Amino acid sequence: MAEDRSSRLVESGTQALILGGIVGRSTISLSAVGVATAGTDRHLEVVVPVDTTASMFQRDGRSTTRFTQLRSAAKGFVNTLFDTVTNSRSIAGGCSSLDHDRQYS
Repeated sequence: MAEDRSSRLVESGTQALILGGIVGRSTISLSAVGVATAGTDRHLEVVVPVDTTASMFQRDGRSTTRFTQLRSAAKGFVNTLFDTVTNSRSIAGGCSSLDHDRQYS
C-alpha cells in the first residue's frame, strides 16, 4: 500500500473492433485506473463487476473468449490486490454480474 493507504491498479490494452472497418479503425486502445483506499479501520472492500452478456462469449478470432480474458484479468487484479497488503484479513471482496440481456422483474 502507498503511504496514503491506497492501492492503485493501472491497466491498458488494445481491443479489436467488430465493425471497425466501417469507421476505418480495426482496434481501439483502452486504459483503466482503479484506486482503493483503506479507511481508518484499515478494512478494504472491493467488488469486481463482471460482464456476462452474450457478446462476452465470442472469440473475435482469438483462441479464447472475451469472458476467459476477463476472468484472467479479474484473477490478476485480485492477486495484485492481495500482494499489496500485509494482512489479507483486512480485505473483503466479491463479484457482481452485469448482464444487460437479462430481464428483471
